[in-house]
Amino acid sequence: MLTLSRPSLSGGAPTRARGCSGLAVRDASTPLRVLQGSLLASLKPTDLNMLNQSKCIELKGKSDAKDYAETVQAMDTLGIPKKEQSELFRVLSALLLLGNIKFTDDANDKAVFDEQLGKGDFCKAAEELLACGALSKNLTSKVMKGKEKPDGRRSIYTIAYSAKQAGAVRDAVVKSIYTHLFDWIVEKVNTFIAGNESTPSLPYVGLLDIFGFENFAHNSFEQLCINFANEKLQQFFLTQVFKEEEVLHVKEGVPWKEVEYQDNTPCIELMEKPPNGIFRLLDSQCKAPKASEEALCEQVNETHKKGGFLAPTRLKRMRDGEGFIVRHYAGDVVYETSTVIGKATKVSEVSLLEKNNDTLQEDWLEQLAGSEVPLLKSLFSPGWEAALKAKKSASFSSVGKRFVNDLNSLLDELKASKAHFVRCIKPNSKQVKKEFEPAMVLDQLRCSGVVEAVRVMTEAYPTRIPYEVSRSQARVAPSLPLLPSTKPPSAAPSR
Repeated sequence: MLTLSRPSLSGGAPTRARGCSGLAVRDASTPLRVLQGSLLASLKPTDLNMLNQSKCIELKGKSDAKDYAETVQAMDTLGIPKKEQSELFRVLSALLLLGNIKFTDDANDKAVFDEQLGKGDFCKAAEELLACGALSKNLTSKVMKGKEKPDGRRSIYTIAYSAKQAGAVRDAVVKSIYTHLFDWIVEKVNTFIAGNESTPSLPYVGLLDIFGFENFAHNSFEQLCINFANEKLQQFFLTQVFKEEEVLHVKEGVPWKEVEYQDNTPCIELMEKPPNGIFRLLDSQCKAPKASEEALCEQVNETHKKGGFLAPTRLKRMRDGEGFIVRHYAGDVVYETSTVIGKATKVSEVSLLEKNNDTLQEDWLEQLAGSEVPLLKSLFSPGWEAALKAKKSASFSSVGKRFVNDLNSLLDELKASKAHFVRCIKPNSKQVKKEFEPAMVLDQLRCSGVVEAVRVMTEAYPTRIPYEVSRSQARVAPSLPLLPSTKPPSAAPSR
């Protein structure tokens, strides 16, 4: 669900490990190897903006060559033809090259390509791999269409981008292609494990491995989504363990003792409830004529300052326009603007608004759908055909909205199942084995509601045998052979 924001050029956790690992790359001491593209093959991971932003180029104990071989083997297992595998790596190689394209403003504040002396023509190399024509026009300008006149005519004009706008368009294209490739891989996996046509109607055992709560030195859109997911899943846990337990006690006439626990419903409403939830305000700001992160943060702080689940920014010596602080069930988390993060880390950070924007101009849909690479063409043709049939231009598409909808669909499926929970507790903050920090573990147990859940189960009836089972066993009992009566041994005769 978070794939859309992962390939952004941001400096957080190891970008290479989460975004582009598994490509045809070798270890950092040798030139980058790929299936297609002489320019890319001559570069090292440190030369590529898509890989070097986190400053973590090499992961101890990890071999890129081995990971790549395992990736290819996995695709062979899934039945993906070698031709499609080659096309997949070809397109991914083009994305790495696109990430290295830079722009600068000319005298009229219009975007032009930065020549980057000595590093080759990244745009031309990417064009060759994507095989969808020249990219320069759509990267530096967009075509606008006026309203259709009664005679069917309409005015068409071109708007030039600034260097900053062109960079945002480049990132949007990279995100869109990457997401389409990711969805394609997921579809291949699902098809492989789906079985025959009758399989979906059969009972199944599903395993949901959720990402943990995140609170880093600097938090952005990814952490906002991840922590929102944890809030929703925590609410599901609380509903299953406490609220349904109370309903069951009352229904069966078993005395119920009130148990205090932290209900996180207000926090969830703060983040998603229309019309002023954080995700709603983020979408609204993205569509505003003069949208900015600062305006978003000020709006969030002003709207929810009396709600109780948004802490005052002054607690962290921040201005309202620099971020906002959400009081999650696991603790307060500070979400900051890209400007604040960039100044603190000395690394360029993508804004909240850009990470949330999943809108791709129709010109790009048309160009990518016309690619001579069959895989790329198949990924974008449906979107282009839908755009042709639409009466008006595509509206704003939100990553956050899609994430929330996907999460709610997942929860609907969980609610329709019989859920069991396995809580994973982090034993220490050093990420080492055989070391236990009692205070840290206890804090996690309390925040997640495990202590209260155990108390509820022990104070009630933890061992529960269905009535039908007990009754069937009791009915069988009379037919069992009776044991012969026994008498205590007679006392030994006295002498």
